[in-house]
Amino acid sequence: MHDVNSKAENWPLGKRDRLADWISKQEQIVSSLVDLAFQKRSLLMALPTSEEQLKELNEIIAQESQFLLNLQEAEKQLAEMPQELSRALVQQELAERFSAVQSNFERLKELNQENRSLLASLLQYINFSLDLFCQNPSGGIYRESPNKNGEVEKVAVRSGQFDRQV
Repeated sequence: MHDVNSKAENWPLGKRDRLADWISKQEQIVSSLVDLAFQKRSLLMALPTSEEQLKELNEIIAQESQFLLNLQEAEKQLAEMPQELSRALVQQELAERFSAVQSNFERLKELNQENRSLLASLLQYINFSLDLFCQNPSGGIYRESPNKNGEVEKVAVRSGQFDRQV
């Protein structure tokens, strides 16, 4: 009976190093993405109002985009590696590092969902503020009265000029 760990350790050093390098890239990229997600979150929580804050938010988004391109490239590299490299995950150190990368991906997913929620709330706040500033009290939505006497009744007052009717 052969020990699986001994098989992985008997691999040529280059193959193990190649996978270790790939995991290191993943660790760096995902760690950077998590840091950027936290930065974006704190910026969104502060309700960015100045042009400088909006530029900072755009810079964070641009950095995230670059890291995502790097991540796609790393994924292509993994696909090009021989299938035997998957055996290296049996090694304790590589398996733990790979597991840590996977948990960071999960954390990143949670942060992105929270940031999406914050962005939606921020958009509602902005629309509400715009409607307050631009409200037209004389506007409204009317319909013919249900009793069909030719009378018109006001159904709703529009929140502001930025609302759409569909």
